[in-house]
Amino acid sequence: MNRYSLTAPTDRRLDRLRSTAEHENLSYDGVGGSISGGHPAGYHSHSSELTVAADWEAAKSAIRSWSGHRSAGGVLAPETPPLTQGATMAFGVRVLGVWATGTCRIVEVIDHDERFGFSYGTLPHHPERGEEMFAVDKNGDGTVTFRVAAFSKPAGLVTTMIGPIGRLIQRTMTRRYLAGFAAFAASPPAATRQ
Repeated sequence: MNRYSLTAPTDRRLDRLRSTAEHENLSYDGVGGSISGGHPAGYHSHSSELTVAADWEAAKSAIRSWSGHRSAGGVLAPETPPLTQGATMAFGVRVLGVWATGTCRIVEVIDHDERFGFSYGTLPHHPERGEEMFAVDKNGDGTVTFRVAAFSKPAGLVTTMIGPIGRLIQRTMTRRYLAGFAAFAASPPAATRQ
C-alpha cells in the first residue's frame, strides 16, 4: 500500500494496515536503543524534553492517552493503542499538505515509580526505519519532564530524497508531541483525574 496520499486515511484503511502489520517484523536494527540511549550506526538520533508543573497521575495519563500524537495531528488505529509490549498500531499524519501513513509496534513499556512511558519501533509500512520513546519523569519538586528520544533513517525513496527536510519534520513533530503531552497534563479530562 502507498505510504502517501492527498486525502486523509479512512479508519478502514488504517485498520487494514494494522492488521497486515501484526504479522511483520520490525524494520530496523538496535531494538531498545531509544530507551537505553544507544543507536546503531547509520541512524540519525534526536531527543527533546519539556519540564512542566503537573500532577504525576495526569502526566502518566497524557502518555497513556496518546495526547501528544493527537495534538500533532495524528489519527491512530486502534484509536487509543494499548500500552502493551507487542501491540501493533497504524497511524496517519498530515505533513506539508500530504498524508503519510505508517505502522509501528510497541517494543517496551516503562512503568516505574518515577518514569512512565513506552517505545515503539517501525514496521515495513513506515516512511522511516527506527524507534521512538515517549516518557515522563517525576521530579522531586512538583514538576514532571516529558521526553521524546528517537533514532531513524529513511525507509524509502521519498524520505531519502527529502533528507534534511525529513529531520526538520521529525523535530517539529517532537515539539508537537511534547506540547500535547504538557497541555493534557495541565488540564486533563475529568474522567482521568484521580
